[in-house]
Amino acid sequence: MFYYFKKLPKNKLLFYLFLALSIIPLFFFKYYVSLDGPQHLYNANVLTEIIKGNKNINDFFKINPVIVGYWSGHFFLAFFKLFFISWLAEKLFIISYIISIAFSFRYLIRSINKENDLMAVLIFPFAYSMYFMMGYYSFSIAFIPLFLLFGFLIRHPKLNLKNLLILCLLFLVLFLSHAFVFGLTGIALIVYLITEFIFTKIRKEKVDFISFLKKSLLILLSAIPALILWVIYLKYVMQINDTVIPVTYSVTELTGFILRVRQLVAFHHEKEAVGLIPVFNVLVLLFTGYLITVSKINKKLRVKELFSEKNVMFAVAFVFLFLYYIMPDRISAGSLVNRIALMFFYFFIIALAVQKVPKVITIFSVVILFFSFLYLQIYRTKEHINFNKVITDIHSTEKYIKKNSVLYTIRESDIWFDLHYGCYAGVDKPIVNLKSPQNRGQFPIIWNYKNLPVLEVGDKIIFGKNPPYMPASTNKKIKKADYILVYHKHKDYELGKKNTEIINNFYKLIYKSSGGYADLYILK
Repeated sequence: MFYYFKKLPKNKLLFYLFLALSIIPLFFFKYYVSLDGPQHLYNANVLTEIIKGNKNINDFFKINPVIVGYWSGHFFLAFFKLFFISWLAEKLFIISYIISIAFSFRYLIRSINKENDLMAVLIFPFAYSMYFMMGYYSFSIAFIPLFLLFGFLIRHPKLNLKNLLILCLLFLVLFLSHAFVFGLTGIALIVYLITEFIFTKIRKEKVDFISFLKKSLLILLSAIPALILWVIYLKYVMQINDTVIPVTYSVTELTGFILRVRQLVAFHHEKEAVGLIPVFNVLVLLFTGYLITVSKINKKLRVKELFSEKNVMFAVAFVFLFLYYIMPDRISAGSLVNRIALMFFYFFIIALAVQKVPKVITIFSVVILFFSFLYLQIYRTKEHINFNKVITDIHSTEKYIKKNSVLYTIRESDIWFDLHYGCYAGVDKPIVNLKSPQNRGQFPIIWNYKNLPVLEVGDKIIFGKNPPYMPASTNKKIKKADYILVYHKHKDYELGKKNTEIINNFYKLIYKSSGGYADLYILK
């Protein structure tokens, strides 16, 4: 193996070094800590139980009859879950994601500039985006088909039937990964095609408007199946008009977010800024290096360089930067501002990675990038190890819960990151977790409304009067939650009055976790 790596070109060797740095820290802890990860892992287990034909689970949950744009994360997690326990399934899923997004980005870079793909390593810090580390798996996965789609279009300018079918497949995978990223990709493609046409005109090269129009229409034709699914998705499961929330940040704040690359923060803004600000400085350094290179070019050739095909990606990036400052922060989905900013960064690093930059600047940039990423990986690994203590405690309650029983969780914490940790009780065993939040219309697994009974915790109705997570039931049958899990509690925690009354009157303590982070109660 050492001989093999010794024979690798420097570009590939550097790429694999960053890839190793991306994956090795994952082996230092058991559970990958994230906000939404627990609920995705829980729903992946629900999906596997539905596939296996578990009647009790099928009474509570069903596969969404509408083909929604969040399927990829659930599908791949469930695939690994069919063969492995939850923590290992998620770990293999994450490793697959890191490898796939790294190589898809490199594929795109090599599509634009095959001679120099050294700076393809820019993808690695951005692969660990804020959204991936928050457990927005489908959103993160969507960038893999996005990179492949652009790379394929660049490599295959002639769109014959075979190429159109491949494009159609990529559009479908993109939609099934994430509907919002699918929409943003549409914007990126329009900007890319128009800019490419304009740049060709500026370079005074032969350009046929009819050919441009034909190419655009063929791309649109290949996207039609995905567009139909997207429209159906928007019509039946999304609510847009009443959930539009404008940006509340000032221009100064938004600019500050960009300068410290807030879109890559996982746990702590200030501590991670130590590694993220240098990452931004690397981008500035590379852009400056490119401008230096251009300034040395003969004036006659400078126009061709500035408006070359590889610079089309700059135009796409700057359009998203403009949108970043004017878009509302919420249209059904939240935190759109930072999602748009991530699109800007992705297209900006694509443009930077294909430019010719002075060698000294390239070397200096790679060194800074490596040590910044190393710092981030070390810091985040420590945080993962710390949070694993809590998750291990919560997951340990699962063995004391009977299969196919109903669980209600109570969170005793002021840490925003652990909001869905209660879902870890139910990732390896068929359990109906009433606090599973992602079982509404826009998600792949939804509540089976027709079969669901009115659910009670003690004498408190949880299901039947339209509470936050669950819609109103038409079923008159009443079912009490079999267990209550109180998790991530402080040593001196005190339950609220209503919860205390319910537990005292209807439930009894059967298990206290060894770390003290979880108490499990059973119905008397």
